[in-house]
Amino acid sequence: MEIIVNRLKELSAAAKSIIDFLGTPSIVFLEAEMGAGKTTLVSEICRQLGVTEITSSPTFSLVNIYTDSNGREIYHLDLYRLGSEEEFLEAGLEEYLHRGNWVFIEWPELAIPFIEIPFRKISISQKPDGKRIINIL
Repeated sequence: MEIIVNRLKELSAAAKSIIDFLGTPSIVFLEAEMGAGKTTLVSEICRQLGVTEITSSPTFSLVNIYTDSNGREIYHLDLYRLGSEEEFLEAGLEEYLHRGNWVFIEWPELAIPFIEIPFRKISISQKPDGKRIINIL
């Protein structure tokens, strides 16, 4: 599935389409260049899932945990600062992968060995005019 976002105000409809397409809570890899909108997209998906608290980048905390409108936890991981699979395990992040909740992972390469298939992938491409192309696999 491909979604084109021309303006930030179109992001809420894109997030709803992503949730509808994915259907059930999944592990979702986010792949994009720095600054392409990974965290912004996750924040909007969380809002569409009923999260009312403020969302932010987990770059320094490694994981942010939010609660949706049904009381289920949503996990947002950012592995950019980790240097190895060992660091991933030492940080205790593997535990979030096996709970059956939504798990959004930015810079997911270090988590791949610990994830059972299926997982989903969202790829964001940023065009020079600011347009974002979102592909969901």
